[in-house]
Amino acid sequence: MRKRVLTLWDGKVVLALLILAGCIMTAFSAYRQIYVKMPDYAAKQIIRSVQDGDVETFSRYVDQEALTGQFFDALILHKTAREDQSLVLSVIHSPLRSAFVSAADLYITWTLAGNTDNEQYNTVATSLRNTLKSAGLSIPISGWHLDSADWSHDNTVTFTLYNEQLDATVPCTVTMEKTPDDTWRITGLADAKGFISDLQAVMNHELDAYNRPVRQKIDALLTLQNVSAKLVSDQDKTFLRLSYTPVFHQDREQMAAIKAVYTLRRKSDNAVLYTSPLRLSTSAERSTYESQFLLNPLIPSQYALISSANIDDTTSTLEVTAITLKDGTELAIENDLPQSY
Repeated sequence: MRKRVLTLWDGKVVLALLILAGCIMTAFSAYRQIYVKMPDYAAKQIIRSVQDGDVETFSRYVDQEALTGQFFDALILHKTAREDQSLVLSVIHSPLRSAFVSAADLYITWTLAGNTDNEQYNTVATSLRNTLKSAGLSIPISGWHLDSADWSHDNTVTFTLYNEQLDATVPCTVTMEKTPDDTWRITGLADAKGFISDLQAVMNHELDAYNRPVRQKIDALLTLQNVSAKLVSDQDKTFLRLSYTPVFHQDREQMAAIKAVYTLRRKSDNAVLYTSPLRLSTSAERSTYESQFLLNPLIPSQYALISSANIDDTTSTLEVTAITLKDGTELAIENDLPQSY
C-alpha cells in the first residue's frame, strides 16, 4: 500500500491551522480588548516607562500635575494644625503651589529622560528640597525606584517605592480613571495624608538612627523628667506654663549652654499646636523648673488653646537638642539628614 503523503492542501491540516490561527487572533483580541484596558496593565506600563526612561508613555498614564498638586496640599496640611484652615487655603491657592507643581513636573521629566547634567536641573532640585524641608519633610528627592505594583480591586493601585539613600520602601496608593480611549490613568493619591505620614515615619526612623550616637551622649549628661504644661490666665493674657525636672548625670559646671525644644501636640491626631525653642538653666540644681509662653490669639492653633478650658487632650514633650561644654565641645541633634546620607 502506498504511504499517504500530506500536502499543503490537506483538509485536516488546513482546518487545524485555521483553528490555531483563530485561537491566536482571539487571544490577541482579548488581550487588546480586555487586559490592555485594565488598571493592572497601565500600572505595568508606568513601571516599564520609568525603568526605560520613556517620558511619553509615563505622561500618557500619569497626570503629573494632579498628582504633585495633591501631594503639595497634603504637605501643607501635614505642616499646619487642623484649626489653621484659613492659612491652609491661602497657601493652597497661592503661587507657591503652582511653582511647586511646575518644578516637580520639570524634575520628574528631566530625571526620566536622563537630562540631569545641567545647572537648571540642580536649581529645580534645590527648590524642591527647600519646600519639603520648610514643611518638615526633608526626604531625599533622588534615588527613588518603582519596585512593584498591586492592583487588588476597583480603581486603585498600590505602588511600592524604594529609595536607595534610605534603603527603605514606602507604599503609595493612587487612584486611576478611565480615559476616553478606554485606558487607565493615574489622577491622584488615594490617601495623600497617609502617604505623607508613611514618608515621615521612614524619615524619622532614619533620622533617629543617624542621631542615636549624639543622643546617647546627651542623655549621659542630662535627662528631663516630669514634663507637663497648663494654661494660666493673667488679666486679658493667656500663658502656656511648662514644668520640668532636669536630672544632671555629670557635673553641670562643665556645661556652658543647653538648648531644648518644647512641643505641645493634640493626642487625637498628633498635630502640633505649639512649639518653641528653649534655653535651659545650668545654675544650681533644683527639683522643678518652670517656663511661660505667651499665646498669640492671631494664630489659629494658639487661639484654640486660649479658648479651651484645659489642655487635657494634649501631650507635652521637652527634648534637649544641644549641649555646649565649656571646653568648646558641642553635642547637637540634627533636624535633617545630610544630603549625602
